[in-house]
Amino acid sequence: MTIESQEYAERRERPARSTIDSMPVVGSHERLYREYRSVERVWRATNPERENDARGCFRRIVAAGIDESVAATELAYFRIEVPGWEDARRLRGELAALGDGPICEDVYEAALVMLRVGGNEWAPNEDLELVFRGQRNADWHVVPSLFRAGSAQLEDQLHALGDAVRFLQARLGDLTDLEAVALAQHYSLEAGVKTWLLDFTWDPLVALFFASDGGVDGEVGVVQKLVRAEWDDLSAGGTNRLGALRVVTVPATRRIAAQRALFIDTSHPDFFDQIVPYEIRFRQHTGLVFEDEAHDVPVSRDALYPPSDEVLDLLPVEATRGEPLAVAPAGDAAAALGGDDYLAIATSWLDVTLDPYRRDALAGACEIHARMQERRDLFATPNRNLHRLRDAAHRLAQATEAGEYPTPARLLELNTWSMDDKQRAAFDELVAEVGR
Repeated sequence: MTIESQEYAERRERPARSTIDSMPVVGSHERLYREYRSVERVWRATNPERENDARGCFRRIVAAGIDESVAATELAYFRIEVPGWEDARRLRGELAALGDGPICEDVYEAALVMLRVGGNEWAPNEDLELVFRGQRNADWHVVPSLFRAGSAQLEDQLHALGDAVRFLQARLGDLTDLEAVALAQHYSLEAGVKTWLLDFTWDPLVALFFASDGGVDGEVGVVQKLVRAEWDDLSAGGTNRLGALRVVTVPATRRIAAQRALFIDTSHPDFFDQIVPYEIRFRQHTGLVFEDEAHDVPVSRDALYPPSDEVLDLLPVEATRGEPLAVAPAGDAAAALGGDDYLAIATSWLDVTLDPYRRDALAGACEIHARMQERRDLFATPNRNLHRLRDAAHRLAQATEAGEYPTPARLLELNTWSMDDKQRAAFDELVAEVGR
């Protein structure tokens, strides 16, 4: 599911084990998380006919910290019987005392932060308006496996994928080509194929497992949340170069159901990085893996990796050439995006007519933006994302209304606010290059 292909093999060889049993001392954040779940179960068991309402009230009172007078009204409205306030108040105080640093101390503090946010922001989302991805190392660039080997192997990889798709369709029945590509992505290691899709889940706790599984001291793991409405906004309803974001679901096999897996299809792999998904980062600790057997769908190695299922039992793929696939990645998905691509996106955000000078200024800003993408080793995502490019477009619109003529550097001023001296010097060089 949300695992990176390069680490999948070693994960499968790792023995299943309980986090609690494997750790010599249970950390304070893990203890607090498990106590929260334990008390939550008592509240739910006390209200068997209103179990979900009891869980929601408990979370808002303990994790979100609503005022007790407000809580009393809510409990009365939902007719929730409180099994006792002592544990709830103690947990509420401990959750409120969690730090607010940019990086959580471990994966269980990340889980507690998800709880503390409240509402549905970091909760399972069956409507698929929010989707989640876990990654063991926050520094890894998110690129679909098909594009990691380079364009030279692209045609061979697509032929192998076509074999896998026809193989799955012949044995599993009525699957569209895109559904079969998604299945091939989920079982990519066993099937020996690569696709242009990205693995996601609609459950952030599942993403936490994959983000922490295999983590070692010194790494920073991350769970990212993608808001589909935000992509729709930046893509102008799917009409500009970003294109529509497609969420692909497939008939649930045992493993896909356990991992609540789904798949994302985008027009170009570079765009996902530039959307800047909401994220929670945490420090990795060797051997510490997030697990929650009490979750609605258990989150553990054994649960998420059933030893066999409908697709695993069919593999390996038998190579049989069939009809060409009716779906494919965007034709230029393996090529770098240039200034003209970003200019087409930026102009789609504007409702003003640009004279040649202001259009040239925006084109210059878009060219600088494109060249910053080529320097990911230097420019962090906050310095080079699509939100900053949209800021530049909005600044140009304001300047047009005010009768001003800004330079490309002026349009991109917000990009530089968080840059250090080295980044700012490189940015100034790009401005000079584009100006020439």
